[in-house]
Amino acid sequence: MPGQYTAVLTAGGKSYSQSFTVQMDPRVKTPVAGLAQQSRLSRQLYRHLLTVSPAFDRIVSLRDKIKELQGQAKGDTLTALNTFDQKLQALAGTAARRPGPANEPPSLGVLRTRLLTLMSVLQDADEAPTAQATSAVTELEQQLPPVMQRWQTIQTQDIPALNAQLRQAGLPELKLESNPPEQEGEGNEE
Repeated sequence: MPGQYTAVLTAGGKSYSQSFTVQMDPRVKTPVAGLAQQSRLSRQLYRHLLTVSPAFDRIVSLRDKIKELQGQAKGDTLTALNTFDQKLQALAGTAARRPGPANEPPSLGVLRTRLLTLMSVLQDADEAPTAQATSAVTELEQQLPPVMQRWQTIQTQDIPALNAQLRQAGLPELKLESNPPEQEGEGNEE
């Protein structure tokens, strides 16, 4: 946003500061209020991505571990792993590059794709958000809590219950990584 700013660089134990002025590009005719709304909505979407993306990545990592365990498990333990894997798949959904149909059930993958797409729509032009974009942000924010609640339940109830069954079968427990490795083919999508 336009205004006076100061940058500070610290190197070798010394700090250097420089004041500078940010001015609006004279070609941009959008009122500051419209740009502020664009910025606010973009930050909201970004904060949601910081929740959705790690959850999706953790599920992908869990499913990889389950695949390893499925080769070792038998009987009820194998059935429990298969059931849990299906539950994770339903919650994760797919990691599509484009949003699917609007009536597609919300999943972490669907929400992540829609959040990224909507962020792109907001950021592609120095314009105030359209009514449709603003409405889409509201719709996504309503879809997010139930999906994240399902993920919370999996973490607090399903994983501990499955881990008890794995212990009884003499198999390694499932552990959630705090920062799962980036999946192949994925990168910074912003």
